[in-house]
Amino acid sequence: MASYTPLPVDVLLPICRHLAEINITSVVAFALVCKEWEAIARTVLHRSISFVATSRTRLAYDVNECRLRLQRTASSKHVRCLEIAGPGFVHKRGSILQQRLTLYRPYEVENHASHPAPGWRFVPGYNDCSETLDEIRSDGRHPFSLYLENRTGQVKVWEMVPDSSWQPLASFIAQLPVLSDVVYNCASAVPPCILAALHQHRCRLHVNTFRVPDLHKTLSADFVQLITSPCLYSIRAAYLPTDSNLAVPGTEGYYDEEALMRLVAGLSIKLKKMTILRKAGGAIPVGTQKPPWIGFKVSGTRLPAFKRGSLQELALLHQDVISVENIEAWSAHTDFQVLVVLKISAPMSADALDFIAKIDLSSLTTLRVVIHRDNTSIDNTIKATSDLLLAVQPLSELRLEQSIQTLAFGQIIKHHGSMLQNLSLLPSKEYTAYHESWSGYYLPTSTMLQELRECCPQLEYLAISIRRSRGSSAEVQAYRTLGSLPKLRHLALTLDASDYSVLWSFEAINNDNRSMTGSWPPPPDDSSFNDFDQQIYPETFIYNGPRVRNGHIRDAFINCAIDEWLARAIFDEILAGRQSSQARLQCVQLQVMGGGEFTSQVAVRQSLATVVDELSRSWTMTRDCRDDGEDKMMVREVERHHSSQMRSGPWGHRELEEPVMSIFRRVWPSSREGNWRRKWHSYPLSST
Repeated sequence: MASYTPLPVDVLLPICRHLAEINITSVVAFALVCKEWEAIARTVLHRSISFVATSRTRLAYDVNECRLRLQRTASSKHVRCLEIAGPGFVHKRGSILQQRLTLYRPYEVENHASHPAPGWRFVPGYNDCSETLDEIRSDGRHPFSLYLENRTGQVKVWEMVPDSSWQPLASFIAQLPVLSDVVYNCASAVPPCILAALHQHRCRLHVNTFRVPDLHKTLSADFVQLITSPCLYSIRAAYLPTDSNLAVPGTEGYYDEEALMRLVAGLSIKLKKMTILRKAGGAIPVGTQKPPWIGFKVSGTRLPAFKRGSLQELALLHQDVISVENIEAWSAHTDFQVLVVLKISAPMSADALDFIAKIDLSSLTTLRVVIHRDNTSIDNTIKATSDLLLAVQPLSELRLEQSIQTLAFGQIIKHHGSMLQNLSLLPSKEYTAYHESWSGYYLPTSTMLQELRECCPQLEYLAISIRRSRGSSAEVQAYRTLGSLPKLRHLALTLDASDYSVLWSFEAINNDNRSMTGSWPPPPDDSSFNDFDQQIYPETFIYNGPRVRNGHIRDAFINCAIDEWLARAIFDEILAGRQSSQARLQCVQLQVMGGGEFTSQVAVRQSLATVVDELSRSWTMTRDCRDDGEDKMMVREVERHHSSQMRSGPWGHRELEEPVMSIFRRVWPSSREGNWRRKWHSYPLSST
């Protein structure tokens, strides 16, 4: 009989934590090996707990059940992170089954943004609870956040819960000796009894559903206690500029963001993270000046004096343009010198970009910028963005979005390359953007990938767009170059199936006269087109604008058709560029965009959109955590809710109509019989 030498805890614990990051069910299997391994697994499995409260009775029941479970397994000493969610976030579908899963299978965690059912559950825990609070990186690893979109507007009556209803949970918190983080995802305000319990632990409080109260009224004592609490560590707030907090009734002034700035500057002394979503609508008209904010109204107490804050992370997820005045105001309320993470998801003016470039950002490691380009040939925004990216110190994480195609990528990559570990390049094709040629709508992928390989030896995560060209040798070479990045472990690849060269004559800015007369040059031809392909497609895309050929529609179908076979083939080409000494890819995500798009001016016609939606599949390939030999990957299709409904509903069996049907059948002749949705396949990549 073979002997067994127990492994030390110092070896088993890192293994268990690594399994938790990949698949929580693997940790459950780990716990079944023996009692010693089960004890180690509990430090991971019981690290984080989530409560979804929908009623006073149910919450008391859930708290008692959780307490008994922790007592039986002596796991109270392992709980470090606690989420409090609800009330009201209950889905009717499968409610009985979901409640049973919650009570008897607490390790079953769905990938969702809001919670499916009331109850308590163990959730995957990580070393840093703050990782789960990032709205931008919504990768589904942890259900510790609600959409900020849902937290605007006034508090409803059903969201107001008496403080006594939370007392069982407050008592439970007092019994968790090493609790370090509490994430509050409730619609109602943080209960005073919960806040009092947190003060005893001195743990960090993350309020994801923060609401600015009516600023015309005196602040309540409970709200003052919350914003001055030494436990308050991070805030996520959303507001819609409406009549709720006007400067003067009947005007367009609002002060929600000024109130949040004041929290940073002296009120919330331990506040380190601030995320704000300012929804579009109700913005002040251009040229309008609103009076200065007079501050919070308080009674019977005196708020701490103004003191410049020290945020480590600031995320402005606004839906309208951010002005230099907005950035200047934030700079006056928090010291940008200690800022580690800056995420701005709205376009900024050139003046705002120039102002940030001149600020001391010596602690910055992560930057997110969205670039908006106007329809003029001389655009100061592009230059200002490049100047900013070259002014800040080398970053470890950089995310650039929207009109980024004409940035000085060579200089930017060389400047940040030595430190860069996480890079996201997410271009979009704005109809207002000016480009000298159709190629300006696409990233210079070939040159850029070569520069990434030469200048970014530490790059582990990359999100980038690759233009599809029917699997040409250039497309294959791009996949292989991606694979040659030495430390790449996670690749998020957007396959761009659009072709703006076809209707570039309409995109060009000097064609105003032609748009009136309908006089356009013929669409471009292609040597691969046969007689049918060369025929003009009968439907117009832009009113009386130029038309395309049947062959262009054919190419669009081929470029956006991604089945599992092609997804695996793309992964194999990526692996073909890797060397045995390089880090092993852990995850590859494929997403198709732009199928059937020949211009930025209008949306894809519905007749084509139906086919494009069916063919444009998204795939995720993850490494089998139990495989330590070959590059074996598990492939899973990422279902889109709308697409799955179309396939399973009555529309799923509807026949295509002309002229789309003739082109589809020429690409896939087998579709003449049976359901066309099941009669297509991807075309192979070039073998050269």
